[in-house]
Formats: sequence, structure tokens, C-alpha cells
Amino acid sequence: MTPLKIAFLWHQHQPYYKIEGEFFLPWVRLHGIKDYLDIILLLFDYPEVKQTFNLVPSLMMQIDEYVSGDTEDKIQRLTNLDHSNLSSDEKTEILQSFFICNEENMITPYPRYSEIFNRSRKENSVETFTDQDWLDLQVWYNLTWFGPISRQRPEIRRLFNKGRNFTTVEKQMMMEIQNDILSSIMPSMKRLQNLGQIELSVSSLYHPILPLLCNSNSALEAMPGNKVPNPPFSFPEDAEYQLEQSVNFYKQNFDCKPQGMWPSEGSISDEAIDLIVKSGIKWIATDEQVMMETLNNSVNRLERFFPRKFNSKSGDITILFRDHFLSDIIGFNYSRWDAKDAATDFINRLKYVRWEISSQYGEDSIKNAVVPIILDGENCWEFFKENGKPFLEELYKQFSECSELKTVTVSEAILEAGTAYVEPISHVRAGSWINANFHIWIGQDEHVKAWEMLREARIAVEERKDLITSDAYDKAMKEIYISEGSDWFWWYCDSHQAPNKKDFDVIYRKHLVNIYNLIGINPPEILNYPIGANIERKALKMPESEINPAINGLKEDILWVGAGVIDAGAGMDAMHSSGEILDKILFGTNNNKIFFRVDSKRKLRADETVILNFNSNKYKIVISNESVTLDTQAEISELMYSIAETCTFSIDRNLIGKEFELSIKTKIPDGEVFYPRQGYFPIKV
Repeated sequence: MTPLKIAFLWHQHQPYYKIEGEFFLPWVRLHGIKDYLDIILLLFDYPEVKQTFNLVPSLMMQIDEYVSGDTEDKIQRLTNLDHSNLSSDEKTEILQSFFICNEENMITPYPRYSEIFNRSRKENSVETFTDQDWLDLQVWYNLTWFGPISRQRPEIRRLFNKGRNFTTVEKQMMMEIQNDILSSIMPSMKRLQNLGQIELSVSSLYHPILPLLCNSNSALEAMPGNKVPNPPFSFPEDAEYQLEQSVNFYKQNFDCKPQGMWPSEGSISDEAIDLIVKSGIKWIATDEQVMMETLNNSVNRLERFFPRKFNSKSGDITILFRDHFLSDIIGFNYSRWDAKDAATDFINRLKYVRWEISSQYGEDSIKNAVVPIILDGENCWEFFKENGKPFLEELYKQFSECSELKTVTVSEAILEAGTAYVEPISHVRAGSWINANFHIWIGQDEHVKAWEMLREARIAVEERKDLITSDAYDKAMKEIYISEGSDWFWWYCDSHQAPNKKDFDVIYRKHLVNIYNLIGINPPEILNYPIGANIERKALKMPESEINPAINGLKEDILWVGAGVIDAGAGMDAMHSSGEILDKILFGTNNNKIFFRVDSKRKLRADETVILNFNSNKYKIVISNESVTLDTQAEISELMYSIAETCTFSIDRNLIGKEFELSIKTKIPDGEVFYPRQGYFPIKV
């Protein structure tokens, strides 16, 4: 039996956080000790398992700066302060910053850390903490980020076993080991690459959205009404530079030329692909929905499993199309599962894919097929128990024993698969791996304002080029390239929330200020103020008064004044999933009934549902495009509903009570999304 090829690509990236000689945010270091080394070391135990790791140079540059000691981050600086001599401001900053992690998996399991966390939320905690409390907190925030393999180092095991009453010497030892871990990441990758077990691919230098650098109007291909800068941001030479320097960075660090590239956020356009071809890259990947939109949804979706040749003006390149359901189910769903059950489910789904392909195209087609599994290589793991190690171990074990499937690097997949069964293309509809468009990075007023500020700074640099030194010009252009990174624009999207969201705006504007200072122009006054309101959206707002709306399927907002709101968009963070079709849920009560209004981003299709689970699945409401049903054994009176421009329904108030737990799941053929991502909303009506 010919095994079906499975090509994993783990995308690892961080924006360039350095301003004024310090890394403003610590995520390179913290993900370095939790994810980047551990996921590599795990593969040494499973030599039959092959993977591809996509590296962004801006990430690796920062790791180098940490290892050399040239730069530290703000958390590092606060950690290294003398715990017995902290100022009031330093204490406040520590309390604000040293609990930004997954509470369920990274705080609650550790009694001392959990104790400090709970006390920190009380009034006057700055005054009530003892010197030992501050030292233990300095240690614990760093300690909890150690990955499950890295924490097996005897020095780190000692700290976990001790748990409290740490000493300054132990804190210093811990920080030294962090640096040792960071220094091991690239050598470990090189070893596995030399062993032929992994392939390393790249993204462009500072992770920009390449089509938007070439011409921001490319966003209009997918969304003709999208908000864009006027005149457009159009500097294809910047995109070309970011690509060239990325390839050069790879060659300097890994002694060979990269074969492949994950364009930032899977973003491609005809112009961007042509530049990628010019850089010498042989393959790229994006999401399957880009393929479907390019081909007007007129082809069998199984075609996503066959590499496709793209003919650009400058030459040919091969494109792989990410299976977004299979990729998202790892990133968003399996963290809730038992590790063995999750791995078995995933293997069985791949076996089913093999059956689908062979049934449609014949057994010989398996030689030419590959399933691309492409996802974030860092942010999902903190939602898993033990940072995903039990799941990955079980998954790799089952892959090693499965004759129907084999893991390959992307280059191996392309070499073995060829480009049979699908026709070449010479045009793509510009889009990304999120909804096959660029709305996340250029769809709102804040985005347009940020792009226009960048465009004006870019023009100013060109106008001053002959009036400043070459060194000043080069430094200003470096600030331009950093400012073109995707992450700054990601966090201007109002649906993305994080405790340090505002920091990204601060960093972005600081880079723009640096540009003007370097070219000898006073920075515009507007750069002193946040871009947009930057208002924090709350995922849950409780009802303010009783309501009594009509159950008519209409969005009559006046009838829902005072209702509670679950804002589905407010739950998004650094990751996105397919299946994000829910907009918000309004809810409220009168004396007898509880009313719900479920607003989706578009009308549900026949094979899509929204499921509301009450009190750990005791009662389940299933909403389709035609009906609302209640799944329960309890005897109830009438369930009233109406579906028109939205879905409205009411149920007996006594059925679920005045206080209840609610979790929501949206299901479409390509994925599932849970709200909240873990746990439930505690509702009080």
C-alpha cells in the first residue's frame, strides 16, 4: 500500500520588539524556553517523523541578541532587579506583567504561584507583599514558561520541586539556563536538518504582508468595498528587499539556500509570487480557500491535496494549499481532548482523506497527493496540558507505526508528488490564510490610518535620501522594514484582544518616530497619540435590565436594550480558526422566559450549526439555518423561535435557572470554534 504523504509545517515567528535598546515584549525569550527548542528536541525520539519548520528572520535575530547578551527584554530587567529594593512603580509593573500567561495550565497547577496570583488581585497588594513574595513571583513567572522537556534539566526540576522561598542565587541560575536554552535552538535545528529529518523554510525578513507592500489595493480583489489607503501604499521594492534579505539570512545561518517559503500569513498575489520566484524560492504555501476563490469554487476540493504549478512572469513555482480543518483542529480543538484520543482521531481523519483521494482519483493518485498541515508553532501549546507534549508524543508514535501514512518535509512532498492531476495556474486571487482576504490587516479605520502614516514616513525617507548620510538612510530604512511587519496591523483589528494589545501600538508609533528622527525631520505630532480608540472589547457583558423582545428573527435593537452580550469577536487573540461565523449573542429575561438572539456574520448554510451548551451539556440548543432544537431529557414547555435576518428564541427561565454556565460551538464542514476557547461563560440573569 502506498502511504499518503503528510507535510507538517510549523510556522514560528515574532515581530521585532526592540525599541530604545530593549525588547519591549518578552515573547521571543519566553516562547524560546517553552516551544522553539522543545518541539525540536522531541523529534530526536521519533526518527521516522519528518517536519518542516518555517522561521522568520526577525525571530532568529532576536534570539541571537539574547544569546550574545546585547539586549534584554523588560520582563528580564524586572526579574533581575533586587527583590528587596523594588520601587513602588517597579512593583506595580511586575504585578501588571507577571501573570500574562494561560491561567489554567501555567498558574493554577502551582500552589505558590496561584497563591501569589490570587493575592495580587486584592487591593493594596503592592503594600502587603513581602520581599519573599516578590522574589518568588520573579522566579515563578519565568519558571512556568519552561517547556516540559527543558524543565527536566536538574537545576530546573530542583526549582519546581522547591516551589517557594527561592533565593537570589537560584533566580540567577534560572536566568542563565534560559540563555543556554536559547543558544541551543539553532544548533539543534541544524542537526536535525543535517540528519534529513526536518526542512527549514523562511518568511520575509520582518514578516510583512507582501501583497500589501506591493500595492495595498490588492486587498480589493477579495473585498471590493474594503477600506484602503488613498493613495495606496505601493512599494514593491520593499517587498523585494525583505525577500532577498530573508534568503541571505538563511544562507548565512544554515549554510545553504532555502527551498521554500511560507509567505507571511499565507498571503499571496500575482505580484508577490513573481518577487518570490525572483528570490530563488521553489515552493510556497497558502490556505485552501485561496485556491477555491482563485478557481471560482469550480473544482473538487480534493484538489487541495495535489501540489499546483504557478507560472509567473519570472518563472515557475509550486504552491501547496493548507488543509485548514485538519490544521485548525490541532490548534484549536485537541487541547480539550485526552492526548491519545486526539492523536487517534487525527490519524483516522487522515486515513479517511486517503480513502477519499483513492476513491475519487484511483489508488495510483496517492503517489501524487500530499496533505499540508500548517499551523502556528508556538501560541497553541499553552492551551494543552504539558504544553502539548503528550499529544505530540502519541501522534508521532502512531505515525511511526502507520503504514497508510508517512510524514515528509515539504520539499520531499513536492519532489515525490510532482504536479499531476491538476492544471497549472498563472493567476491567484490575492488573499491570506484567514478568510482568503486581508481584512485583518487593512480592513478598518485604524488600519488605514496606520498604513497612511507609514506611507508618509516612507515618502519622507525617499525625499531626504540625498540630504542625509548613507548610514542614516540605512537605519531609517531598517525602521521602515520593521514597521512593515504584519503584527502591528494585526492588533489594530478590533476583534483581537490581549493584555498587552496597546503595547503593539506603542512599538509601532515609536518606530515611525525613529524614522523621522533619523532623517532629521520633527516627527508629526499625531505620532504622540494612540492610533484609534484602542478600546478593549469585553467578551461578556451581563444584562442591565429586563427585556421582552418579539421572537421574530429580526435585529430590532431597540427591543434588546439592556440585554447581556457575548461578543464572539472579542475572544480572538494571536490565532484564527476556520469556522468563525458567530458575531454575537444577546440574552436577557423577564419573569418567565430567557430570550436569546444569535447573530452570525452571514446566513448559516445547510451544513452549519451553532450549538449552545448549558451547564456542561445538560441542555443543548442546536441552531441550524432552518430550525432551533433543544436536546434534553427534561420535560419543558414551549420552545419558541424564529429565523429570518437573525435567530431569536426563548425558553423557560426555570429550565436553566437564574445562574448557569454557557459554552458555544460553531460547526462548519471546515472547522469548529469554541467560545470561550476553554471553559464557559458564567451567566447571571
